[in-house]
Amino acid sequence: MSNHFYSRSSNGLSDSSTTPGPVAHSPEELFLCMWGYPHGLHCDDLIRGTDLHNHLRETHEIRGKESARAECRWNHCGREFNIGSLCEHVEEMHMGIAYFCDCGSKFSRRDTLSNHKKNCSGQRSGTAQSVPTNVRNLPATAGDPKNFSEAQRPDGL
Repeated sequence: MSNHFYSRSSNGLSDSSTTPGPVAHSPEELFLCMWGYPHGLHCDDLIRGTDLHNHLRETHEIRGKESARAECRWNHCGREFNIGSLCEHVEEMHMGIAYFCDCGSKFSRRDTLSNHKKNCSGQRSGTAQSVPTNVRNLPATAGDPKNFSEAQRPDGL
């Protein structure tokens, strides 16, 4: 897992390491909450994408029936959604979260991935895109220098 956190700038996704351009992010990554307050201020809490729903409910009091309406205030967006769709909107449009199937297919919504998996064999096809390494589930020891041969170690350890 990366030690970077992500926020959406006005011209695309950017992270604390200044990697240019839009990137698909894992819901396990840390994000800077850009929920807007008056006078141009933002929440600025660090949250995991997986905690977005709870964060919006507990911190920003987005509660009620799934069909109730709520305004998206992420970066002062201003669009209105059913509460049930607000998290999906923030994940897809503001956080750039993507969900990947083992076959390599990419989805912007978790429910779309779930529907896809019902009929997917999980095998990669020749036309599917590879899963970005920042989204794959790597073992916790993957970045440990002890797991590289001396020739592979960038620091010469």
